[in-house]
Amino acid sequence: MLGDRTKLTLTMMEDFLDGISTGQSVIKLCEKWLIQPRQFYAWAERDALFSEKLALAYRVDVERRLETLDSIAEQDDSKVAKVKSDNIKWLASKRSREKYGDRTDIHLTQTLDISGILKAAESRVATMKPAAAAALQTHATNEIIEVNEIKNANETSKERFEDLL
Repeated sequence: MLGDRTKLTLTMMEDFLDGISTGQSVIKLCEKWLIQPRQFYAWAERDALFSEKLALAYRVDVERRLETLDSIAEQDDSKVAKVKSDNIKWLASKRSREKYGDRTDIHLTQTLDISGILKAAESRVATMKPAAAAALQTHATNEIIEVNEIKNANETSKERFEDLL
Protein backbone atom coordinates (compact mmCIF):
# COMPACT_ATOMS: atom_id res chain seq x y z
CA MET A 1 0.00 0.00 0.00
CA LEU A 2 1.33 3.42 -0.96
CA GLY A 3 1.43 6.03 1.76
CA ASP A 4 2.59 9.55 2.44
CA ARG A 5 5.96 10.29 3.94
CA THR A 6 6.64 13.76 5.13
CA LYS A 7 10.40 13.69 4.78
CA LEU A 8 12.57 13.12 1.73
CA THR A 9 15.77 11.43 2.85
CA LEU A 10 19.09 11.79 1.09
CA THR A 11 18.99 8.08 0.17
CA MET A 12 15.54 8.45 -1.37
CA MET A 13 16.58 11.59 -3.26
CA GLU A 14 19.62 9.87 -4.73
CA ASP A 15 17.59 6.81 -5.71
CA PHE A 16 14.92 8.94 -7.41
CA LEU A 17 17.51 10.99 -9.27
CA ASP A 18 19.48 7.91 -10.37
CA GLY A 19 16.29 6.16 -11.44
CA ILE A 20 14.99 9.08 -13.45
CA SER A 21 18.34 9.68 -15.13
CA THR A 22 18.33 6.02 -16.27
CA GLY A 23 14.78 6.13 -17.64
CA GLN A 24 12.72 4.74 -14.77
CA SER A 25 9.30 6.25 -14.32
CA VAL A 26 8.30 8.29 -11.30
CA ILE A 27 5.39 5.87 -10.74
CA LYS A 28 7.71 2.86 -10.50
CA LEU A 29 10.10 4.68 -8.20
CA CYS A 30 7.24 5.77 -5.96
CA GLU A 31 5.96 2.20 -5.78
CA LYS A 32 9.47 1.09 -4.78
CA TRP A 33 9.52 3.61 -1.90
CA LEU A 34 5.85 3.04 -1.04
CA ILE A 35 4.80 6.64 -1.54
CA GLN A 36 2.16 8.37 -3.61
CA PRO A 37 3.37 10.18 -6.76
CA ARG A 38 1.71 13.37 -5.43
CA GLN A 39 4.10 13.21 -2.47
CA PHE A 40 7.06 13.01 -4.85
CA TYR A 41 5.84 16.07 -6.77
CA ALA A 42 5.14 17.93 -3.51
CA TRP A 43 8.77 17.35 -2.50
CA ALA A 44 9.91 18.61 -5.89
CA GLU A 45 7.88 21.80 -5.43
CA ARG A 46 9.01 22.46 -1.86
CA ASP A 47 12.68 21.53 -2.10
CA ALA A 48 14.57 23.81 -4.51
CA LEU A 49 17.71 21.66 -4.47
CA PHE A 50 15.74 18.49 -5.25
CA SER A 51 13.85 20.30 -8.00
CA GLU A 52 17.10 21.52 -9.56
CA LYS A 53 18.69 18.07 -9.41
CA LEU A 54 15.49 16.53 -10.79
CA ALA A 55 15.64 18.81 -13.83
CA LEU A 56 19.25 17.72 -14.38
CA ALA A 57 18.26 14.04 -14.06
CA TYR A 58 15.57 14.51 -16.72
CA ARG A 59 18.13 16.18 -19.03
CA VAL A 60 20.55 13.28 -18.50
CA ASP A 61 17.74 10.84 -19.33
CA VAL A 62 16.93 12.74 -22.52
CA GLU A 63 20.56 12.74 -23.65
CA ARG A 64 20.87 9.02 -22.83
CA ARG A 65 17.76 8.24 -24.87
CA LEU A 66 18.90 10.38 -27.81
CA GLU A 67 22.17 8.47 -27.94
CA THR A 68 20.20 5.28 -28.60
CA LEU A 69 18.63 6.63 -31.81
CA ASP A 70 21.39 5.22 -34.04
CA SER A 71 21.22 1.75 -32.53
CA ILE A 72 17.40 1.71 -32.84
CA ALA A 73 17.67 2.30 -36.57
CA GLU A 74 20.20 -0.52 -36.93
CA GLN A 75 18.37 -3.24 -35.01
CA ASP A 76 14.67 -2.75 -35.74
CA ASP A 77 12.63 -2.80 -38.90
CA SER A 78 12.03 0.66 -40.35
CA LYS A 79 8.45 1.15 -39.10
CA VAL A 80 9.23 0.14 -35.53
CA ALA A 81 12.43 2.18 -35.59
CA LYS A 82 10.52 5.25 -36.78
CA VAL A 83 7.93 4.93 -34.01
CA LYS A 84 10.60 4.45 -31.34
CA SER A 85 12.75 7.33 -32.59
CA ASP A 86 9.72 9.63 -32.91
CA ASN A 87 8.77 8.83 -29.32
CA ILE A 88 12.26 9.62 -28.10
CA LYS A 89 12.36 12.88 -30.06
CA TRP A 90 8.92 13.85 -28.73
CA LEU A 91 10.00 13.14 -25.16
CA ALA A 92 13.18 15.16 -25.71
CA SER A 93 11.15 18.09 -27.04
CA LYS A 94 8.98 18.07 -23.90
CA ARG A 95 11.66 17.53 -21.29
CA SER A 96 14.30 19.80 -22.84
CA ARG A 97 12.23 22.40 -24.67
CA GLU A 98 15.02 24.93 -24.83
CA LYS A 99 17.31 22.49 -26.62
CA TYR A 100 15.08 20.07 -28.56
CA GLY A 101 11.62 21.64 -28.56
CA ASP A 102 9.92 23.39 -31.42
CA ARG A 103 10.69 27.06 -31.21
CA THR A 104 9.32 30.14 -32.75
CA ASP A 105 11.72 32.93 -31.98
CA ILE A 106 10.61 36.37 -32.91
CA HIS A 107 12.92 39.16 -31.90
CA LEU A 108 11.65 42.57 -32.78
CA THR A 109 13.49 45.70 -31.85
CA GLN A 110 11.85 48.84 -33.07
CA THR A 111 12.01 52.32 -31.62
CA LEU A 112 9.34 54.73 -32.64
CA ASP A 113 9.52 58.44 -31.99
CA ILE A 114 5.98 59.78 -31.98
CA SER A 115 6.77 63.08 -30.30
CA GLY A 116 6.37 65.00 -33.59
CA ILE A 117 3.00 63.41 -34.22
CA LEU A 118 1.87 64.19 -30.67
CA LYS A 119 2.95 67.83 -30.95
CA ALA A 120 1.07 68.21 -34.25
CA ALA A 121 -2.05 66.67 -32.69
CA GLU A 122 -1.77 68.94 -29.66
CA SER A 123 -1.51 72.02 -31.85
CA ARG A 124 -4.57 70.93 -33.86
CA VAL A 125 -6.50 70.45 -30.63
CA ALA A 126 -5.36 73.86 -29.37
CA THR A 127 -6.61 75.56 -32.55
CA MET A 128 -9.83 73.58 -32.40
CA LYS A 129 -10.64 74.59 -28.82
CA PRO A 130 -11.55 78.21 -29.59
CA ALA A 131 -13.51 77.15 -32.66
CA ALA A 132 -15.25 74.42 -30.67
CA ALA A 133 -16.05 76.87 -27.87
CA ALA A 134 -17.46 79.37 -30.37
CA ALA A 135 -19.57 76.64 -31.99
CA LEU A 136 -20.84 75.56 -28.59
CA GLN A 137 -21.67 79.17 -27.70
CA THR A 138 -23.53 79.63 -30.99
CA HIS A 139 -25.42 76.39 -30.40
CA ALA A 140 -26.35 77.44 -26.86
CA THR A 141 -27.48 80.85 -28.08
CA ASN A 142 -29.64 79.21 -30.75
CA GLU A 143 -31.17 76.95 -28.12
CA ILE A 144 -32.01 79.95 -25.92
CA ILE A 145 -33.58 81.73 -28.87
CA GLU A 146 -35.69 78.66 -29.68
CA VAL A 147 -36.81 78.35 -26.05
CA ASN A 148 -37.77 82.04 -25.98
CA GLU A 149 -39.68 81.64 -29.26
CA ILE A 150 -41.59 78.68 -27.81
CA LYS A 151 -42.31 80.70 -24.64
CA ASN A 152 -43.59 83.61 -26.70
CA ALA A 153 -45.71 81.28 -28.82
CA ASN A 154 -47.19 79.74 -25.67
CA GLU A 155 -47.99 83.17 -24.22
CA THR A 156 -49.61 84.23 -27.47
CA SER A 157 -51.67 81.04 -27.55
CA LYS A 158 -52.65 81.57 -23.92
CA GLU A 159 -53.78 85.13 -24.64
CA ARG A 160 -55.84 84.00 -27.62
CA PHE A 161 -57.42 81.25 -25.56
CA GLU A 162 -58.32 83.73 -22.82
CA ASP A 163 -59.82 86.05 -25.43
CA LEU A 164 -62.07 83.26 -26.61
CA LEU A 165 -63.49 82.77 -23.15
